[in-house]
Amino acid sequence: MAAAAGIWGRSTEGMTHEDKLKIMRSAAYARALGLEFGSWGDGRAELRLPLHARIGADADGARIDQRALIGLLDDLSGYAVASTIAPEMGMSTVCLHIDFVQPVPPGDIVGATRCEGAFNDIVLVHGTATSPAAGLVATSTAWFHAGAYPGQSASAVMGEARERTRQADAWPDGSYGALLGARRDGDAWVVAPTPHLLGGNDNPAVHGGAVGALLATACHARLADEGRGDMHMASLSIRYLRAVRSELRATASVSRIGGRIAFIDAAIRADDGSALIATAQSLWARQPTR
Repeated sequence: MAAAAGIWGRSTEGMTHEDKLKIMRSAAYARALGLEFGSWGDGRAELRLPLHARIGADADGARIDQRALIGLLDDLSGYAVASTIAPEMGMSTVCLHIDFVQPVPPGDIVGATRCEGAFNDIVLVHGTATSPAAGLVATSTAWFHAGAYPGQSASAVMGEARERTRQADAWPDGSYGALLGARRDGDAWVVAPTPHLLGGNDNPAVHGGAVGALLATACHARLADEGRGDMHMASLSIRYLRAVRSELRATASVSRIGGRIAFIDAAIRADDGSALIATAQSLWARQPTR
């Protein structure tokens, strides 16, 4: 992807490359997942999702929670975009599609993304997640909106990032489910915007990975209500309509359930129910194949 003015590796408004790395590393949600940097720059990014207690595994211990992988690929796609724009510019996920090639095995996962092109300020990113032991586990396609936040200086961005880093030090231990903190309220699943679920923007909203995880949670719960809780997610397509910092409420509905597959839709609204925040369509299968 062609480099833009003020790209990664150059100083903008007195900000060094190392300053920008500090901002990216301070994203509370990425810190909570324990993501570790590999390479970064020129429209590409690589991160490692290490196996640790906060990620957790399915009940049978055979695979990593897929919701953690959603967070990895969303966050990693954002890093690829960040390497092509000025440090003071913000970004947000517009669409994210993930295909799960196989159940995610225990162990470290390496993610890699690259910017493929742009239409004005909308950037296309492709990504992969790979297990060193089992090979390819997922692929992703994402669209991001990149744009400056008016009236916000680079120094103010740094100050906000340092404060969120301090607040996020109190994230909970345990499984990914504990990290997300979703609770059931009737037919809905609810998540509060705790500090460790926020993204890295100067006016932070709930991280796109956490939004995707909540949608996946609602879809799986709907399947379980239908007696199909043994199915595994084969693909997830998310549309991010609004960025919010308020409580999120997700509900899911069945489009179709067959003998081997199921299609489940989900939507998130703000806590007062007035605004549609995100929607998702998911495909579930009894036996995901390679």
